[in-house]
Amino acid sequence: MKVLRYGISDDEFGELPAEQRFWHLAARRLEELTGQPCETVIKRSWPGSAWSEEVERDIAEERPDMVALLCVAFWVSYPSAPLKVHRSRLPGTHQLARFGFWAASKPLLGDRWFFHAARRLVNREATAAFFFEPEVALARVEQVIRVVLRHEDIALAVRGPLPLSIAGSSHVRAICEARRAALDQGLAELCRSLHVEYMGFDAAAAHPRDELLGDRIHVNARGHTRRAGQEFDVMARAWKSHHPGSGN
Repeated sequence: MKVLRYGISDDEFGELPAEQRFWHLAARRLEELTGQPCETVIKRSWPGSAWSEEVERDIAEERPDMVALLCVAFWVSYPSAPLKVHRSRLPGTHQLARFGFWAASKPLLGDRWFFHAARRLVNREATAAFFFEPEVALARVEQVIRVVLRHEDIALAVRGPLPLSIAGSSHVRAICEARRAALDQGLAELCRSLHVEYMGFDAAAAHPRDELLGDRIHVNARGHTRRAGQEFDVMARAWKSHHPGSGN
């Protein structure tokens, strides 16, 4: 079987080998469930305006048996310091923002105390910058889901946004969690109405520090193991729903 997976930065971030990452671990468990070898094709999960068209092209090209759609808190509830700097439009901020985005992707910089201190400084107010509003992200996920559902031979599993470890004041963290929860609730209601298997999360599902890398966003091997179980759970439900009587 082939899984077309719209994943996240944890799929590749850091030095962990592919065999220990959660998408790989979940795929091996899916093989045990279905009795079929599982190939995973990884694409980027990002709710841009053309996402649904991109998914349609991917389906035509890959011809998957399952689509695993990961919806990410980062879209709506991560207060991005570089994005805030970029949107300020002050002289020199474009170059500074580009450096911030680049540094965040480099563990040697993003895992350092001074990087976290700078992030807290920029996000100390409630005027944090977010990539998407929850209602915009929800609408674009719905477009993608409806594209997949038009292909009746494809099983669909949707994983909701996991809470993030947010640097900033308690007021900022509360705003971020409210935005994440709004997306999660909207996705749960949408998937329920369309009879799509969904896994959502509450605020208590955030990874503890011992499951996070130094940047406090991406997960380490322990975090990957936990997420593998979550991802397998929703994919297994999607497969069994689409293939009644299959698996154990």
